[in-house]
Amino acid sequence: MHSTFLLPLLTKLLGDEGYTMNILSDRINVASESTVGNMYGMQSILQMYKSNPDAFSIGTMRDYPRFSTRGFVLDAARKPVSMDMLKEISRTMRYYKMNDFHVHLSDNYIWLEDYGKLDQENQAFDAYDAFRLESGLTNDAGESPTAEDYSFSKKEFKEFIQTERAVGVNIVPEIDVPAHANSFTKVWPELKVTNKTSSPVPTGLSSTIWIFPKRKPFRRSRKFSMTILTEVMLLLTVRQPFISVQMNFLTIILLTVTLSIRSSRM
Repeated sequence: MHSTFLLPLLTKLLGDEGYTMNILSDRINVASESTVGNMYGMQSILQMYKSNPDAFSIGTMRDYPRFSTRGFVLDAARKPVSMDMLKEISRTMRYYKMNDFHVHLSDNYIWLEDYGKLDQENQAFDAYDAFRLESGLTNDAGESPTAEDYSFSKKEFKEFIQTERAVGVNIVPEIDVPAHANSFTKVWPELKVTNKTSSPVPTGLSSTIWIFPKRKPFRRSRKFSMTILTEVMLLLTVRQPFISVQMNFLTIILLTVTLSIRSSRM
């Protein structure tokens, strides 16, 4: 049996990821407006073959996504994950026609029962932490926030973003600030909030809002956030000008939006 992949102008309903498939007695014709749509058609052929390798049902089908974003998040910070494993996960996502892969690059253990509660919450700064991406930022002593046990170079992560984007998977680097930021505050301790407890807060609000540094400490934290996010932004392409920042603080969210707009204009 033969498969033919075509690129005609189809209806807007199919979009960039949809395709039509015509299964004949001697061949399969797949038509899409994009390379990604044809790739998804190939995944469907593989799935049908896995279900029944001896015969395909003759007929015509039209396949397109109901949701534009179909994502998966992997925490590569608390436990090292190799680049080969990231590529294998992305390949598996393509098989299931998922298109948005968030790679969580910075975090630390957060189990308060192990690292202190209330008056002992400073013990949390002793928790295991990691920032898995190479960084050119250092403190006055030359120390970097990049994890020493395992990390990705900027070059390989940028290539990963570009390669996967070409086959329909959007790689989103994810940075966790202002909470879960031990990787950064151990290198720049002046940004750290210490000797504080988790006071009750109104329903629906995060305690992070109430303990984040104010005035000068806040300005230093904002400047640092701008610097680290800009460094990660430089890995991105014009077609994929977004990163994810795990936070509940409006000012930093606005900062992230600003950075995204700047990146889209590069």
